[in-house]
Amino acid sequence: MPAPALSARAAPQAAGTLLARGATVIETHLPPGQNASRAADLAASLLARGEQISNGLGRGALLHVLVRGQAGNALILPAGEGRHLLTLGGQSMQLGLLFLNASRTLTALAAESSAPAPAATPDRPQFGALVPMLTLKPGDAALIRQISAAMRPYLPVLTARFFDMLYEEAALTDSPAPLRDLHTSWLHSLFTGHEYGPDFVQRQLAFGAAFAQAGFTAPLAAANTAFLRLALPPTLAACLPPSAESSAASAINIALLRLLENCHSLLAAGRARLGSGAARAPAA
Repeated sequence: MPAPALSARAAPQAAGTLLARGATVIETHLPPGQNASRAADLAASLLARGEQISNGLGRGALLHVLVRGQAGNALILPAGEGRHLLTLGGQSMQLGLLFLNASRTLTALAAESSAPAPAATPDRPQFGALVPMLTLKPGDAALIRQISAAMRPYLPVLTARFFDMLYEEAALTDSPAPLRDLHTSWLHSLFTGHEYGPDFVQRQLAFGAAFAQAGFTAPLAAANTAFLRLALPPTLAACLPPSAESSAASAINIALLRLLENCHSLLAAGRARLGSGAARAPAA
């Protein structure tokens, strides 16, 4: 019987998910007729080969393996504790939603083994009550601060590239300057050099509400996350000096991607709070 972490998180267009350690199936939510053991073995082999290629080419730690076929896509990601997650998407499932579905599944899996959240205080609700995902590691803020100043000049370029991509794929027919400015302001909020604590959470919730008010729908938000997952690593590489060690670059890259996944959930929570009137616009 599939575990809730897999089945409950699967998007409607998803063709299935599988969690395994090597060729050993731990949990599965694959369609009938799909051989789970063979799928686990293939995914483990591809992931191992991807890690060899990534390390051999000096690209650092492997983030994911994406297979695109005529009948759909397959996404394989490390899931911690020697496990890997395979997420399948049908032809109708957008690539951004495939990444989003996989991220939500990893979040649910991580929550099962995470330590209890600290007790709530009168002026600050428990993080878990605000968002389904807040999994930054203790050293992530320090790593991101190292490159914050160098990243900022690239942020308007990332915004322009993202909206250009939406136009090319006909996902957006109009993007007024305020929406682009809002997107750039949100990117800047990720690289302020401050701690990613309660104030950061509240600000991201406010950005989520502002995006919703500007017509930035959930599919566009998923596309934004998928785009940045691919665009941030090379942008980071451009920011780092040539002498930077690959291990240090890999650690910063992983911290950045973890921050991005957290922010995706925070923005989604901000959109959800908009209808209740609890959200406020981000401070200028």
